[in-house]
Amino acid sequence: MLEIDNWWTTPIGRTKLEMPKDMRATLTELVERQDPCKTSDTYDGVNRDYTKFEEKVYNLFDYTRYSNEPFEIKAIAYLKEFEQAIGNIIRTYIFRAWGLDNCNIKVRAFGNASKTYSRRIPPHFHHGWDGVALTYLSIGQEFYAKDNDTQPTPKNTEHSGNLIMQDPRPAINFPFTDKAKVIKPEVGLTIVHPAYLWHETEVHTLAGLRSCLVVDFKILTQNCDYLPTPLGM
Repeated sequence: MLEIDNWWTTPIGRTKLEMPKDMRATLTELVERQDPCKTSDTYDGVNRDYTKFEEKVYNLFDYTRYSNEPFEIKAIAYLKEFEQAIGNIIRTYIFRAWGLDNCNIKVRAFGNASKTYSRRIPPHFHHGWDGVALTYLSIGQEFYAKDNDTQPTPKNTEHSGNLIMQDPRPAINFPFTDKAKVIKPEVGLTIVHPAYLWHETEVHTLAGLRSCLVVDFKILTQNCDYLPTPLGM
């Protein structure tokens, strides 16, 4: 059951999505196989060029990108099962949080598989989307990277992989405890929130991978989007 709490002025959805271990392991490996796409590594700030980023960005729900390799056939089956489940959660959130029903929705899915002491994910929001759904596949000490790279010594810290949500209101003199909310990751935990909400993830310090699937979603409007043309120079 999807619970929705209002943090500040923002509806935050929260539920638990139960998945078999083999499904979570397969989807974690699928995410790990993707070419990581970080804006900081792919944006040419001097020339304002996003070409590299556009070459590496992907959508897991685009099933035309997969081969007939046995692993990918298995992964697709699990991915479609996940898509159906997360789709029901997203539609429930849109109806209960925003009062909208029978919407046409477009999505883009991607993932993250963080090794021990990989980079902290800095504050960001998901530009151009209406909402974001996040599901944790593993929080560590369960699945391990396929490569043989030596990993730093793990530590069992209280902050490992914590998701930090930030108050969107411009009241910078509020106490910090009122300006940020911390969500501790759990296997299967699914969070849904508006895309404009700034959030960040603390460093993963446990052994193994912290893996998750992220789905950006957009509600299609009926305002004749086909009419506009580029503004002349």
